[in-house]
Amino acid sequence: MSKHSDSIAKALEALDEGFVIFDNEAKMVFCNAQYQAMYRPVGHQWNPGTTLDQIARDTAIHCMGLTGEEKIDDWVKDRVSLHSSSPEPFEQCLTNGRCLRVSETNLANGWVVGTRTDITTLKEQSRALEENDARMSRLVDELLESNAELERFAHVASHDLQAPLRRIMAYADLLNADCRDQIGECAQNYIAGILRSSKRMNELIKDLLEDAKAGAPVPESVQFDAAESLAQVLENLDDALKTSGAWFSCDRMPVLYGNPLRFSRLLENLIGNALKYSSHDRTPNISLTVENRQKEWRFDLRDNGSGIDPRSADRIFQPFVRLDSNRSSHGTGMGLSICRKVVEGFGGEIWAEPNESHGSTFSFTIPIKTDTAPVPTSNTGDEPA
Repeated sequence: MSKHSDSIAKALEALDEGFVIFDNEAKMVFCNAQYQAMYRPVGHQWNPGTTLDQIARDTAIHCMGLTGEEKIDDWVKDRVSLHSSSPEPFEQCLTNGRCLRVSETNLANGWVVGTRTDITTLKEQSRALEENDARMSRLVDELLESNAELERFAHVASHDLQAPLRRIMAYADLLNADCRDQIGECAQNYIAGILRSSKRMNELIKDLLEDAKAGAPVPESVQFDAAESLAQVLENLDDALKTSGAWFSCDRMPVLYGNPLRFSRLLENLIGNALKYSSHDRTPNISLTVENRQKEWRFDLRDNGSGIDPRSADRIFQPFVRLDSNRSSHGTGMGLSICRKVVEGFGGEIWAEPNESHGSTFSFTIPIKTDTAPVPTSNTGDEPA
């Protein structure tokens, strides 16, 4: 029996936790060294036979920094009362900065077994997480307010800019209509230049507003069929597709979760760019492939157009950057910036790469929601759009 007792005592001494046993008279029977160490500088004075009342008093004065006889007596009384009632685990925060979790269990014979667990690191981590959560919450609130303010500014700015611009365009139209026969060819060219620049400025203002909206929080997220969005986009681009004689094909489109209007704008910008920057000596051939990558959908839009410079692959998603500034095609350089913001709003990524032969591939990902799944939709096949 003595051999077993020694083994048990050694096992208890090896614990990282403080361990203590009190008999039915609230006198200490045993404690390990860790228990004594947790209550420095007085814990080493506690030995078998020391009463709980004395231990509680020493703890109040030397470990918790309590002063005043009445205050100390009240704390000791409460502590002794807790000892006999098998309370839920509670915390003791000591003057040395350590925090202990106190757990005590009453046995059938009236004895009490107690443990002390140092939870200082856990408390610090918890406090750091709470502070981080609070900081993140403030940042999110500030970001939402900033986005809302940006959108309000964009609306006001676009209205304030468009109003005088419309008047400029109106007066230029009137001059062109009413005074065309009274002015020379040079003046007519000036008026035509005013109209072209005004229309371009109007497009730029609209795209700036769209860019601001694309970066704002998503107004409504719903489950939607991407095939329906694509069908609407192809209908919007029908004239451009027929005029260019473009071939368009796509894979089966999935069900997505997000804002369907923004997804349509994303596809319309990308397909529109593929048409806009098609090669003069090749019929446009555009394909949209879709891959289920378990956690996300990957979309690849390939074309056989003029392609992109690999060195500009990242820069083209910035505002006011055009794919080919040397070409006379229309555009404000905001389309791909809007695409980037839309994709990021879905929680995905977008990038572009030149193809080995001709053209380029624009790829983007959209996270898969667990409650969405692909739906069977018809493949358009390799046919002229």
